[in-house]
Amino acid sequence: MATIAVTGSSGFVGRQFCQVASRAGFLVRPIPRAAIGGADLPHLLRGVDCVVHLAARAHDRPASVDDPIGALEADNVGLTQRVADACRVAGVSRLIFISSAGVLGRCSPPGGFSDASPPAPHDAYTRSKLAAEELLRTHYAESLDTVIIRPPLVYGPGAKGSFSRVMKLASTGWALPLAAMTAPRSLISVRNLCDLLLHVVRASEVRGLCLLAADAETTSVAELVRFLRAAGGRPPRLLNVPPALVAAALVLAGRRRDVPGLSMPFVVRGSAALAELGWVPPHRLQDEILWTVGCESPVGGVH
Repeated sequence: MATIAVTGSSGFVGRQFCQVASRAGFLVRPIPRAAIGGADLPHLLRGVDCVVHLAARAHDRPASVDDPIGALEADNVGLTQRVADACRVAGVSRLIFISSAGVLGRCSPPGGFSDASPPAPHDAYTRSKLAAEELLRTHYAESLDTVIIRPPLVYGPGAKGSFSRVMKLASTGWALPLAAMTAPRSLISVRNLCDLLLHVVRASEVRGLCLLAADAETTSVAELVRFLRAAGGRPPRLLNVPPALVAAALVLAGRRRDVPGLSMPFVVRGSAALAELGWVPPHRLQDEILWTVGCESPVGGVH
């Protein structure tokens, strides 16, 4: 029975993945964040077959530090280096690193991001994620079976950041000026991402892969709000306001960084290697929205 160590096991994706992997018959070894910087990390990884490295600092999480850019670098690059070094010492054969499709740019080209898209990180978070990718490629490619996964925004019960903000807006009775926000966007549900992680853990040959992965369907901000409100039994109530006016209002409200996510396309085309792995997203986007809303309803609570 294979053993998987999971860093960031108490986070949004980590909690879900630990449950999914345990149900699939794997032995799961959670690695506390504090342990990553300690001298005992190689000992904690002894006997582990694969490490799924999820511990990171999110770009939209308020940083109560004097140097937030330095904190991103320390967490997203420094932690990755410590985990990779410990894997090499402990004899772990495979390391799966969760990066971000955002390393390819803020806005996707007409055909969407693909395997051929060059990196174009656009903020401190995506620069730190790309730096961690390059660290693994340049320093650990020969000694460690590394796999990089680049998901778009991950959603599901308990998701924070942009998706949480959209859910909160959709849960109100307000008429929202979002009907014209129809730029296509890729997302991935946390269950689809966890299913992909299991496929990568089980695969016999994945060394050096860099995988773009998303739900099979694209959506838009307007459609997402309609889905969320329909799942909660509410009417859409969307107003057709020019995107430029919405963008100007966000800038005045101090939410400039939310503008691209509302008005620009961000489409991810799955990597060709996914077909070789035999992976297709098992869950449909609209079904996952229903699941998410159901889990976060006042009756059901968050599961």
